[in-house]
Amino acid sequence: MGYETTAGRAALALGVGAIAGATITFSGGMIFVIVVAVLTGKSVPWDQFFVGLDILIIAAILVVYLIGLFVIAAPIWWLLHRHGLRSPRHAFALGAIAAFCVRFAMDAIPALMFAPIGGYQAGDSGGDTIVNGKTTLHGWIEIFQASVIAAAVAAIVALVIWRIAYRPARQKG
Repeated sequence: MGYETTAGRAALALGVGAIAGATITFSGGMIFVIVVAVLTGKSVPWDQFFVGLDILIIAAILVVYLIGLFVIAAPIWWLLHRHGLRSPRHAFALGAIAAFCVRFAMDAIPALMFAPIGGYQAGDSGGDTIVNGKTTLHGWIEIFQASVIAAAVAAIVALVIWRIAYRPARQKG
């Protein structure tokens, strides 16, 4: 079955997709904080949710999604569309692969750039991520995990965009 869209539906879909992505990302962060608090026996910081700063964080996430969707995803989507690759499966793959690659590059390029800087160290609660300017195995695993999470969210966002943008093509004849 073929699918068709219009420029108006495509633009609306990208805007709604950015809102969906920002909502999923922010909500996922909130759920993570709650789960960690419960698992560690600490109180959930309810008083820290939905304060003025949260609105700024959501706005910043929304801007990132808008830029990513319009600058990176839309041109690739256009190419797929022009070549008849318009199914939900294609949208899912585009979202997942593009987000994984962009997120991995955003983390890996700085990790590789720090390599010549001797003595630079960084880490998180799981261990050292950079030692003497070189990214550790733990650091590369962290980069990979973050990229997989970004890919999962983007795949969902891509399906939202696809559902809004496309309709079954009318039969000619």
